[in-house]
Amino acid sequence: MRIFKEATKTRKQLSWAFISTFGLKTTPHSLSLISRSLTMDDLFLD
Repeated sequence: MRIFKEATKTRKQLSWAFISTFGLKTTPHSLSLISRSLTMDDLFLD
C-alpha cells in the first residue's frame, strides 16, 4: 500500500477489500489487514 501511495502520490485513504466466493475466515491477521470482505451473495443479490 505504501508503494502504491508513493507511486500515485494519492492523498486519499486506501483500504484492502477481499472478494471471495465463500468469504474470509476471521483470524487476528485478517482482522488487522482486511477492511471489507465481499462474497458472491454481496455481488449478486436478488
